[in-house]
Amino acid sequence: LAELITSSWISSAIHAGIELGLFDALADGPDSVDRLAGQLACAPVALHQLLHACESLQLCQADAEGRYRATAMGRMLASRTPGSQRAWAVLWSRELAGLWTGLAESIRHGASVRSLRGVAAGFGRLADDPVRADAFNQAMTANTWWVAEAFARSRVLEGCAHVIDVGGGHGALALALLREHRAMRATVYDLAHAAAGVVAALATAGVSERAQFVAG
Repeated sequence: LAELITSSWISSAIHAGIELGLFDALADGPDSVDRLAGQLACAPVALHQLLHACESLQLCQADAEGRYRATAMGRMLASRTPGSQRAWAVLWSRELAGLWTGLAESIRHGASVRSLRGVAAGFGRLADDPVRADAFNQAMTANTWWVAEAFARSRVLEGCAHVIDVGGGHGALALALLREHRAMRATVYDLAHAAAGVVAALATAGVSERAQFVAG
């Protein structure tokens, strides 16, 4: 019961590690607490406590010499790891976690926490905030990555010539499909705030001639 009551510390520890650059540093290889503290401009004792917390979550581990390195799961929070979940963890901590503090009122009134706090429904607020829109779309890409490759191999898609991904964000699912099915074409359909991200992703992957973005 105590673990359930205090479990919010886990998201906080993960977000702190991301914000400090800890997981990127750990992904580069084993290092001592003092060297990490100097690199990240942190108090050594406090950083050591965070490392202990991350070790208990199996995100890092210490060797016999007391040097820390990221585990396979911890590397998934580093920015350079393919399929990194960093953006999703950041969105959760900065945008979504706080909404849960209004759960009781939401249930009492039968309305979303956002509406009770006067936040407009839908995703229109992202249109006027490019930084927030990019953070949201990066998080959705992270959430899509781990299922996209499996879906692309699904036999249900055999013979499919053109796929439209509705609400496709930066095109993570479409990219997986185009890599797997060389004759397929794809359209990513989403609000205009996703345009720059998906166009860049398609170009980087070299599939722009088989894909397009449509705003709506």
